Amino acid sequence: MSTRDAILSAAETLILEKGVSATSLNDICALAKITKGAFFHYFKSKNDLIVESILRFSQSSLDKYTNLVISADHDSVGKLKLFFETFETEIVANDLVGCVVGISAQELAVCNSEIQKTIVAAFTPVLDFIAGLIEDAAQQQNVKIDAHSLALLWLSCSQGALLLYRGFGDKQIVVSVLTNFRNYLFQILTIK
Repeated sequence: MSTRDAILSAAETLILEKGVSATSLNDICALAKITKGAFFHYFKSKNDLIVESILRFSQSSLDKYTNLVISADHDSVGKLKLFFETFETEIVANDLVGCVVGISAQELAVCNSEIQKTIVAAFTPVLDFIAGLIEDAAQQQNVKIDAHSLALLWLSCSQGALLLYRGFGDKQIVVSVLTNFRNYLFQILTIK
């Protein structure tokens, strides 16, 4: 792993653990096992690091699910089901603590226009991906829906559930919200 990747990984870990505001450059440097001088060789500021962390986290997640769906030998409904099954299983199986994009949005987007633009740049491809899965399944099922609005609802449910999980410390909240959204969506799409 390169030094730059080590810094980004340390930032991601700490943001998920403590949040953006509570994560200091000293914390990041200590976890990445580098000096502050080395940090500033790769990033101009903590803000620049946060911007890159947001984009990296989002792209990594999107790549994982895109590759999963592309490699699947399923029809459109099967791909949508596979996405939800995989996403929900990963949340239950892993020690879920949140989303770098969502945490950054919650803490910084209102007062930092660069972060807000980065959040939009990070969430937009995810929304487009989910909307595409929903639209393809709807066409297969011959159902007329607004796929983008449903993708936005999924993102809102996911991020809201993660926020509540962090606040309540109860992973079942995330499981329940995602299950209810999936059931709602599949009812609209007449998927069993």
